[in-house]
Amino acid sequence: QGPPGTGKSRHLCHLVETGSFERALVCAPSNVAAAHLYELLLASGVADDISLCICPDRVPGHVEVASNHPAKRIVCTTISARAGPVLHLQAFDAVFVDEAAQCLEAHIWTLLRPEVETLIMAGDVHQLPAVVSEAGKRAALDRSLLQRLLDNGYPHDLLSVQHRMHPEISRFPNRQFYENRLRD
Repeated sequence: QGPPGTGKSRHLCHLVETGSFERALVCAPSNVAAAHLYELLLASGVADDISLCICPDRVPGHVEVASNHPAKRIVCTTISARAGPVLHLQAFDAVFVDEAAQCLEAHIWTLLRPEVETLIMAGDVHQLPAVVSEAGKRAALDRSLLQRLLDNGYPHDLLSVQHRMHPEISRFPNRQFYENRLRD
């Protein structure tokens, strides 16, 4: 959990790099976010073990894809691609989700299969909420799993050093949402 500029994506990738798992699914709700995670992991030196499994025409133009093979040890993709034909039969014991506060709870549940032993989510419940229709809101489906866990006191880490906002800009969100726990 943490506001913009605190390094949530980088921290998530660090956990992927240092984690003890057999195979990891590293995902986000959008192609751009999945490609960003892929680039961060490539820069960290895990190039031989990683692939980006999104539709080739959806890969942002600046991203050079070294592999799109679904059987690599670390697979970056979108949340919805997990249920697609390329990844449906692949087994992952660890799942890492970026921008998890923007995902409907039901979307996260689709990532959890019997072989998953670890789920790590990164996001900020004070930024963009889960995207849902008006009917979904009336049915109380507008909460992410990250929000539900935080609401119920689930242990989490707050990334509290923000690097992007000017202190004058960060003052309001710090006071309003983060109980003055942020540092610039």
